[in-house]
Amino acid sequence: MNGINLNLKQEIQNKPVWIIKQTFHNSYKEGIREGFAKLTCRTDNSGRKQNWILEEKQGIEYEQEVLVDLILKFKILFCFKMSQKKPQMQVEQKVPENIVKKNARDTKLREAVAKRRTERLAANKTRRAQWEKTAQAYENEYKAADKNLVDSLRKAKTEGGFYVPAESKLILVVRIRGINTLNPQVRQTLRLLKLRQLHNAAFVRVNKATIEMIRKVEPYVTYGYPSRAVIKNLIYKRGYAKINGQRIPITNNNIIEQSLGKVGIHSIEDLVHEIVTVGAHFKEANRFLWAFKLRGPRGGFIAKRRSFINQGDWGNREDLINDLVKRMI
Repeated sequence: MNGINLNLKQEIQNKPVWIIKQTFHNSYKEGIREGFAKLTCRTDNSGRKQNWILEEKQGIEYEQEVLVDLILKFKILFCFKMSQKKPQMQVEQKVPENIVKKNARDTKLREAVAKRRTERLAANKTRRAQWEKTAQAYENEYKAADKNLVDSLRKAKTEGGFYVPAESKLILVVRIRGINTLNPQVRQTLRLLKLRQLHNAAFVRVNKATIEMIRKVEPYVTYGYPSRAVIKNLIYKRGYAKINGQRIPITNNNIIEQSLGKVGIHSIEDLVHEIVTVGAHFKEANRFLWAFKLRGPRGGFIAKRRSFINQGDWGNREDLINDLVKRMI
């Protein structure tokens, strides 16, 4: 027991805690082996059984003494070791300068992108509200015009007269024949009317020049006066923009605003209104639209080589052009 305690200080001096734990563990086992060695030697005397029990108790007491003594010393030395433990130095990790600059640049770019996005969303919200307001104003205008027409017809009927509406300022021309046996002059006229392919359709303002052009190509086209609903359906369903010579689908109002914003046309409703009313900027609006590519009419044509007034297809249909176009959209 004493030999163990004398050597214990030398074994644990200036050593880590885990070595101190191992030293105490080994010392404890040596103390137990020493106690049982004494117990075994003393069992050889006379009165063997009685001495065995007595020495066994002494051996157990000796084991407990060794254990208690070692635990107390371990606690004292462990606390001493922990008090003498040097605090760890906190080493500041330096970030490379290029990483610092990159992080600052990325942060600045993210802030700029977020700012632009916020401004864009706010501007889009404002413009969307303006577009809805404009569309509602146009709708009220159309309803007022329809009501005025109905009132005029009723008034004329009441007075026993007739009411003749104003002639349409707009013609919708549809090409119904191909390129076989075409006169070069006719072919050039069809190109001027934007009717380069079969079943192409285009809007034409009514004036003396356009009437002469239509008469020149009349056996190859059919035309009439489109309604507001047909004009709207054509632009919404078959409308494409001509931008830098390319055919671009009209998917949002930004496309229209970028090309026609300078003439006051900012949305598709503005475009429809300009075509329907044949406004001051009809030329720019009609030039912006690519020729409408329609399909063959459901049910087919009757007779392309005869005029419409002779139970055929080509020629002037007036308001009946709407029925044909509805079958071709």
